[in-house]
Order: sequence, then structure tokens, then C-alpha cells
Amino acid sequence: MKQAIHLGAYGWRHQHWSGTFYPPELPLDDDEDWRLSYYSNEFNAVLVPADYWQGDDCGDWLDSVHSDFRFFVECRASLLEQRSPADLSEALQKLQPQLSALVFLDKNLPMPAALKKTFARLADSLGIALFDMTAGCAHFAFIEDDLSDLRASRKTVEQFAAQSQGGAASNEATIIVDHAQLRASDLGKFRAMLEIMGF
Repeated sequence: MKQAIHLGAYGWRHQHWSGTFYPPELPLDDDEDWRLSYYSNEFNAVLVPADYWQGDDCGDWLDSVHSDFRFFVECRASLLEQRSPADLSEALQKLQPQLSALVFLDKNLPMPAALKKTFARLADSLGIALFDMTAGCAHFAFIEDDLSDLRASRKTVEQFAAQSQGGAASNEATIIVDHAQLRASDLGKFRAMLEIMGF
């Protein structure tokens, strides 16, 4: 049996999606999280960028998504400069039970060991996974691609699926896509390709 692959983008507040994915008649204010609700009608996961936490307590996010939606949260040192671990834990608890993992992404900004331990304790206290993309992860892929070439994207999916099924204790995996020119329509085509592939 093939794994279920959840698909999403790095964030949902993409200005260049306004008028093409998000209806042009709706407000463009960055603080308007109606876009999360709209986004979750098409995709079932999101990696929340660390900068989304600046002044945002995520209290309404869970109410904006369907019950199968998955949140993943990017971890950076700056996140703990803005909030204490206790404050961050309280904010993240609001996303339970749809919070899946904390994610270390940036290879160019290595996380100090002490902060990694703080995030690891936070993940343990919340009962969620901690994915370190600098070391690789079997159940989570972060693809930096505009998805304009679906043939190349298919090869990436096949490699990821083989890797994730090889060591999988879980029957679920997640792919998050990020690119400055990523269009929601191409992410939708990618989702359709996953469905055709049986994921």
C-alpha cells in the first residue's frame, strides 16, 4: 500500500497568488487570515514560516482549516528571540491536534546546539515530531522548485516515496514546496500528479 502524501506550500500569504488563486475582490492585508481558510480548501498541509509568528498568536488558524489539515512550524533561532519557550509552547498548543512537527530548514544558518535542545524539548512536550532537514528526513520533503517541469518533479516524488516507504513506520508523508515564483495553479497540478501516482 502506498503512503498518503500530504502536500502544501511554505506559507499561505503569497502576494503574487492574489488575483490568480485568491479572488481579487477579497482584501490583501497580510493580517487577513481568510487566505488560510481558502488555501486549506485546496491543500492539506502548510509549513508556517518563522516570521508568521511576529505578533501573531495563531489563535484563529485552527478554526480556519478542515479537520485533516496539517501544520508544520519552521524553527529558527529568531523565533526564540521573539518569544520565550513557554510562550511559544502555549501558542503552539492552540494548533493541537493538527500540529504535526517542528522543522529545522536552513543549512546556511545552523541552529546552535542549545537552541536545538530547547526546540526538541518543546516538540516532546507537545507530543509532535522534530524534523531536521539539514540531516535529511524520511517522512518530510522540502522542495525548492517552481514546479513548472512536472516530469522532473515526478522523479523527485518517486525518490522521496522510495526513501520514505523504505524506513517508514508511518503510512503518511508530507511534501512542502517553496519557490519565489511558485504559482498555486502549479501546486494544484503537482497535487493532481500525486493523485495519479496513487498518493
